[in-house]
Amino acid sequence: MTPLDAGSGRLLWKRDTQGAVVSTPAVTGDRIVVGNRAYDVLGLDAKTGDVAWKRYVWFSWIESSPVVRDGVAYVGSSDAAGVFAFDVASGRRLWAADVHGWAWGQPAVTEGRVYAGTSSQVGYPAGHRAGLLALDRASGRVVWRYEAAAGKSGAFGFPGSTAVGDGLVFASSLDG
Repeated sequence: MTPLDAGSGRLLWKRDTQGAVVSTPAVTGDRIVVGNRAYDVLGLDAKTGDVAWKRYVWFSWIESSPVVRDGVAYVGSSDAAGVFAFDVASGRRLWAADVHGWAWGQPAVTEGRVYAGTSSQVGYPAGHRAGLLALDRASGRVVWRYEAAAGKSGAFGFPGSTAVGDGLVFASSLDG
């Protein structure tokens, strides 16, 4: 992580996260929440870059950009096939939802739901499924799931971030 002063471009601090960061960090109050390719979700002190908390997600890159709402960070994972909710201040995991696929995009969060897209690969040994899901924001319980049809080969599903508006959920898909 490398924050710069917006006015001057001066480096404020630098933090080695021990793994590549390929997503957008979430900045909220005195915390920065970010995932890495070393299987971690980190809560950094926004002023110093010190690690306030670190949560390991078993053998899964965290390429999803977290989204924070009401002091909770929601983030997807790669091979763990999960979406997680973490308390921003302490890093305590509030829930984990098995979404049965790579949850690479940033979830969309509303008052009562977390929406996430998942993708997979035909023949992938873990048996992932691809689709769009609505999760209960308080518990992580799957409320509904829309399955993506697999093709004859290659990747399929919804790898990007979801968006909500006017009672609709939007997601881009690999089938064009």
